[in-house]
Amino acid sequence: MSGSKWKTGLVIMFVVTACFVGAFELISFLKRSHEDKDTNRTAMEISSLSLFSTVNLRTRKCFDRHFARTDNFEVRYKNFDPSRLYLTDTPTLATSFNCRQKPFCDGNATCKTNPKDKTHFKCVCNSGFQGDGFSCKDVDECKRNSSTCSQHAFCINSIGSYDCRCLTGFHGKGYSCEDIDECQSKIHNCGDHAVCDNIVGSYKCSCFDGFVGNGRSCYDINECKTNAHNCSVHASCNNTVGSHECVCLSGFSGDGYVCQDVDECSNRSHLCSPHSRCVNIPGSHRCICNDGYRGNGQSCSDIDECKEGTAQCSFRASCTNTPGSFCCKCIAGYQGDGKNCRDEDECLSLAILASMVMVFRVMMWMSAEGVSMIVMQKLNAGIPGDHTVAPVLKDIMEMEGSVRFLLLDDLTHSLEFFYLALLSLLCYNYFVRDGFSCKDVDECERNPATCSQHALCINSIGSYDCSCLTGFLGNGYSCEDIDECQSKMHGCSDHAVCDNTVGSYQCRCFDGFTGNGRSCYDINECNTNAHNCSVHASCKNTQGSNTCSCQKGFQGDGQTCHNIDECKTNGHVCNVHASCNDTVGSYMCSCLEGFQGDGRSCHDIDECKTNTHACSVHASCNNSVGSYICNCLGGFQGDGRSCHDIDECKTNKHACSVYAFCNNTHGSYMCSCLKGFQGDGRSCHDIDECKTNTHACSVYAFCNNTVGFYMCSCLEGFQGDGRSCQDIDECKTITHTCNVHALCNNTVGSYMCSCLEGFQGDGRSCQDIDECKTNTHTCSVHASCNNTVGSYMCSCLEGFQGDGQSCQDIDECKTNTFDCSVFASCNNTVGSYSCKCHKGFMGDGRSCHDIDECSDGSHLCSPHSRCVNIPGLHRCICNDGYRGNGQSCNDINECKEGMAQCSVKASCTNTPGSFSCKCIAGYQGDGKNCPDKNECSSGQYCARDADCRNTDGSYTCSCKPGFHGDGFSCRDVDECREGIHSCHAKAQCSNTWGSYSCSCSKGYYGNGRQCKASSEGRPYPLMGIFLFGTFIAFLL
Repeated sequence: MSGSKWKTGLVIMFVVTACFVGAFELISFLKRSHEDKDTNRTAMEISSLSLFSTVNLRTRKCFDRHFARTDNFEVRYKNFDPSRLYLTDTPTLATSFNCRQKPFCDGNATCKTNPKDKTHFKCVCNSGFQGDGFSCKDVDECKRNSSTCSQHAFCINSIGSYDCRCLTGFHGKGYSCEDIDECQSKIHNCGDHAVCDNIVGSYKCSCFDGFVGNGRSCYDINECKTNAHNCSVHASCNNTVGSHECVCLSGFSGDGYVCQDVDECSNRSHLCSPHSRCVNIPGSHRCICNDGYRGNGQSCSDIDECKEGTAQCSFRASCTNTPGSFCCKCIAGYQGDGKNCRDEDECLSLAILASMVMVFRVMMWMSAEGVSMIVMQKLNAGIPGDHTVAPVLKDIMEMEGSVRFLLLDDLTHSLEFFYLALLSLLCYNYFVRDGFSCKDVDECERNPATCSQHALCINSIGSYDCSCLTGFLGNGYSCEDIDECQSKMHGCSDHAVCDNTVGSYQCRCFDGFTGNGRSCYDINECNTNAHNCSVHASCKNTQGSNTCSCQKGFQGDGQTCHNIDECKTNGHVCNVHASCNDTVGSYMCSCLEGFQGDGRSCHDIDECKTNTHACSVHASCNNSVGSYICNCLGGFQGDGRSCHDIDECKTNKHACSVYAFCNNTHGSYMCSCLKGFQGDGRSCHDIDECKTNTHACSVYAFCNNTVGFYMCSCLEGFQGDGRSCQDIDECKTITHTCNVHALCNNTVGSYMCSCLEGFQGDGRSCQDIDECKTNTHTCSVHASCNNTVGSYMCSCLEGFQGDGQSCQDIDECKTNTFDCSVFASCNNTVGSYSCKCHKGFMGDGRSCHDIDECSDGSHLCSPHSRCVNIPGLHRCICNDGYRGNGQSCNDINECKEGMAQCSVKASCTNTPGSFSCKCIAGYQGDGKNCPDKNECSSGQYCARDADCRNTDGSYTCSCKPGFHGDGFSCRDVDECREGIHSCHAKAQCSNTWGSYSCSCSKGYYGNGRQCKASSEGRPYPLMGIFLFGTFIAFLL
């Protein structure tokens, strides 16, 4: 049997049953009435009419059969009001009908019969409604706070009930909501450079160290621009993604955080010329040309002191240039060291030569060879300083007697006085007689003012010389200052200024250069940190100076740089749908709520497509720029996020006809024309049941049409309400033989039996139909069919729920009826569910065991951290000396953070995971304890001819007396040449290593510092012989 036939049979059975009950009640009512027959009929007509407007239309035709035609049928039908149906001596509706007759209870109420008097009833509003039963209004459990929703759910009111929905960030069935761990389930939108931290109902995104932003968009922090790095002042900072690198500048070595100066001079990595010396400076070195050379230190050219006039040779000497120096040689006619040249007395040389000739001739007279040899040795020995041949003759006189006799035998004493007078006449100018010898006059001591005050007086044998001092020009008697600066005779560097002084000049390096003035080198203010640039500016070295340029994001003259607020000056490139936040030297762009992107490019989030809106299920979502709009659907009202059904019937906002019923539906309403009318509900026209033969009047009755109804009047000879005119109703009198499972239908003079729906047979014998076997049931494919007497029952299979005819899958995961492990997730399937262990666990889902990521090597811990397994996951803990989240561990710079325990006299060098301490130069030890190092004890630092003095952390070198230099290089002082000795004027000075010695000249005796003339006289005969021999020699 098809479903439509089953429903039709059920309706017929219900109608027949209602007719029996209605007929019985009407007969009882007529018997109890003591009023006028017309009055009773009028009350019944009104009651019947009122009943027609509320009861099921399928039962109304049964009641209509009890009405008889009367003259006053039109009793207030058009203005029908159920509340005014209480006529005198007429029972109320509550006592006139029982629940089976469908009284005027509200559609959302239940009719309850009085157990003691089944003719009375009571209307009780269903759960979720409130009222008197005749009018029931929906209870808003959400507003009353009477719902049992979870604190993490929101309540949605519905007609007669409510629904609980978990808030965003929670899952469950609404009555019980559990937090969703978005971080573990990977449904967050944190940036790649951010860490996700789960919180109740949501999650939080935090950018990694080295990044800044809102966590969803993280931008690299340029520590170099913001000066947030920890690089050494002698290192350059290079930004990297999420961090930065420090690289020591040229001339420094280290890890970038601690940079130590490289001593290029010691490790011989310099490029200095072989003719220069290397001087180490922080971050670099300087090459200074040696004395006698000129250049930039890397290339040194010999200075030709002779050409440039810087040689200190005497003007009576010739100058010869040598590599790095010069040589002075007295010209012919002068003698000396080249710097001091004295006049040579050629006359005296001739006298000595004549004396030697005379002696030679005398020697020819000698017959003894031994005597000749002795005389020659004496003559060759000569005694400088005595300007007579008397000493030679004296030695001759001291010879053996035989020899002396040969020489003097023919001489007489008669010429003694003549020779004495001649001797006195032979003393040269500028000599004075000292007994029998001529003594030089020192004109410089007698009258030093003869020379210019800017000249040097040099005594010579028998004369003196005036020589202008270096830096002066003239003949020695008149000396004028030489302006070396104006005459371009100075040796100042091109980067120095020349200042003339009396007798000399001074060289001063320009600002921005350093050196001795003769060699000037550019100072790199940027490397030496001697510039005055702002910390937010870049320094560029120039020749003799430097320039400062503010870094990007700053403005100023470079020495003073102010942060540019790009947000205020509108100098940013943030999107119009983003907020601009100024930072030091830059800015950050963050998309506004309702937009997504990196801040520079922001795209509208379509909350409607992504289903991230909060619109009601009964509202439409319309995306707008940066937001969305919720509009309640037709038939609903509210703000779009909460939409409630509009009861158009109660609010009279429907368009139903006055001859139609208005039935409210969820979100709309339905109009149904009243019985007796036809149309679409909004327009209803009276049906002339009599003409269209759609009335229910008996064939033995007369039909009269009325507005919306009709009346049936039985013909004479029949009784009834006009709709049913029977002579004898076997069915009512229960004189039929129909089966208890059959329906009895009265006919004219007889009756018919028809089996009820669910049974089959001829009506007098009815057998139950097994719809389950015949597959004529309407059970769901997910339900089991159980046959019952006259019908069947549908029961949803396990894993499904419903009325059997419609079975929906039970989501065991939402209803919490699953038996998955607490460490597993539940996935609903059709009619069942599956369990899957969470990440970090393994098993069949109902039993899940923790995975030890630390043991199987599947962890993401940094090589500088240790892995600690915990249920479902693991933790990464950075090792000592490192800091971070475990997956990324950065070395802790103990040196910078002050955690190292190095000595104050040691340098701290950071190492991966630790640090090292090294005593600075001048100290020794393990770095934690650094006592002073005694450099003098090793004797390796100072020059051989210098004294070493130890100081705290260093030492000093000073040349010993007799030497000069810086202590590291000591040169012997030639006291004799520089005239700083204390020898007597009649003594000779001989330079020694570190000192000098003095020896008295011939004819003097003493210690050299004090010399006295010898007191031994010379005999007159010897002088005469000498003079006579000289005279004879000239004659020959």
